[in-house]
Amino acid sequence: MFLHFLDEPTDSPRRTRSGLFGSYLLGTNERTIKLILLDPRSQLNRETGSVLGPAQWAWLDAELRSDPTALTILGTGLPLLTERAYLDKWLLYPHERERLLGMLARRPNTVIISGDSHFAEMQCANNTMGPLFEVIAGTFKLQVLRHDS
Repeated sequence: MFLHFLDEPTDSPRRTRSGLFGSYLLGTNERTIKLILLDPRSQLNRETGSVLGPAQWAWLDAELRSDPTALTILGTGLPLLTERAYLDKWLLYPHERERLLGMLARRPNTVIISGDSHFAEMQCANNTMGPLFEVIAGTFKLQVLRHDS
């Protein structure tokens, strides 16, 4: 129903998977960006600490290795870099979070977009490929945080 609401084409790969994850190349030539949208909700298993599930992890690994672009935008419904006491975040699943951060370390010029219903933040953490930025969309308060790790 959600994909129908978004007018996702009937032949979209997103309609054949368990979960709403997908990727898009936007723009042309040196102005092409890759948009990767994760679905951390449909496969989330709080008991085992698994966020994406095996199929989505394999897909994400392939997506991060393909289509080198000047900029990659990774969308996830769970904040990734924050250490704040949010209701739900990647930090609650430390092994999965470290796995994702390790994968992102291979992809330079990646910006993360995520969301939370209480705070908006911009965060920056250092990884082996340089700074990793996250923009957390929220409704009440904006803070800018930098992690020098």
